[in-house]
Amino acid sequence: MPYSVFSFETPNLGDDVQALAAALLLPKVDGYVNRDRLDKVQLDEPHHVIMNSWFAVKRYKAVPTDSVIPHYFGMCIGRPELLNRKWLAEWRSSQPIGVRDLHSLELLRKHDIEAYYSGCLTTWMGRFFHKPEKREGIYFVDVPEAMEAFIPADIRDRAIRITNETAKGKTSQIERFRATAKILDTIRTAEKVVTRRLHTALPCVGFETPVTVYLDGNEKNRQRFSGADRFLPMVFHNGAQPIDVWDWIEPKQVTLPQEMEERFDRLLEQFGTKAEPRWNSFAEFVETLPKD
Repeated sequence: MPYSVFSFETPNLGDDVQALAAALLLPKVDGYVNRDRLDKVQLDEPHHVIMNSWFAVKRYKAVPTDSVIPHYFGMCIGRPELLNRKWLAEWRSSQPIGVRDLHSLELLRKHDIEAYYSGCLTTWMGRFFHKPEKREGIYFVDVPEAMEAFIPADIRDRAIRITNETAKGKTSQIERFRATAKILDTIRTAEKVVTRRLHTALPCVGFETPVTVYLDGNEKNRQRFSGADRFLPMVFHNGAQPIDVWDWIEPKQVTLPQEMEERFDRLLEQFGTKAEPRWNSFAEFVETLPKD
């Protein structure tokens, strides 16, 4: 029975973090399907694919072909254009739909589609890796420079700045995974992480890395993080200063709600796999994946 994970051409390696989360869970990975061209996929036989990604206007017509057997766990409806006849029919044929945010959950239920809050697969990546022997470094991942002044000096002065951004273009998927692995291994062994990136913060949960989300509090971001804001420590700002009630939240380890753990365990049962430590690093794991 063949399995594939998503490939990407975007500048955000957070997309690739989600693909690696699916690759860790699946019994094997036989290949890749481009998330943004699911309507063009033609394979010799259908592949099972976990649809754990952000879907938006650029792919609002890209309903998967019959070459894709979709499993919806951690999907996000990024734009209202996605709520069209083709996608609604697709979700009805695949319900219940596991979504990663409460905004997507509300949208689907308004269209009488059975759905549930699954959270994102990246939250459990840490289960597949041996715990680090030591932790080193405080890392800011895409924290806006203008907002650093509001972070306590003892954190700010020690911080190393890194980014999830990469050049958009024709880089091979394995090279994207190698770049992503470097970032994930860094935060997996970090002392603390401060980030605006959902797919930096959620892996930190499974890595037991203390984390604080430092995020622009616009409506789009609040929708994307809805659900995760129940357990992630979060500080909102407006690009110039903190908003809401200002109180810095020290990076901390996170405990997940029990219902999320139970839904993930059911997904493991569905694929007949176990989430147990097998790898010493993401760099090691990535080299087991298909090279094209």
